[in-house]
Amino acid sequence: MWRLIIVSSIACFTGQSFADELRITLTGVPKSEGTILIGVLASEAAYKEDEAPIATITEEAQAGDMSFVITLPSGSYGVQAMHDLNDNGELDTGFMGIPKEPWGFSNNAKGRFGPPKWQDLVFSLEGKSDLTIDLNL
Repeated sequence: MWRLIIVSSIACFTGQSFADELRITLTGVPKSEGTILIGVLASEAAYKEDEAPIATITEEAQAGDMSFVITLPSGSYGVQAMHDLNDNGELDTGFMGIPKEPWGFSNNAKGRFGPPKWQDLVFSLEGKSDLTIDLNL
């Protein structure tokens, strides 16, 4: 099922029109419980939590693949996603900070001993783009 997320409030503040479409598909959602949380980031500062995401998606999880469509202005973005199995709003971690809940980034970027670097997950949006993120556990 497609979900259309319109981020019209951003247009009011930026004065930009949204002509570009980003389809985000999450693969490997393990269970139909909990919540899918997605943040679209417009800068490295947002990635490092100094700024809010330009757009967020919060949706009940459905096992398998889930897709979302969002409109944004042309530009460079990064996407982070997680399956919050226990609905606590956080990525739960275990020993040595290893995630206990499924998560993923644009470009299926992976980090070594921590999250990936911004340059590994950033992509350019122009026109219509498809982005697939494999959730890891």
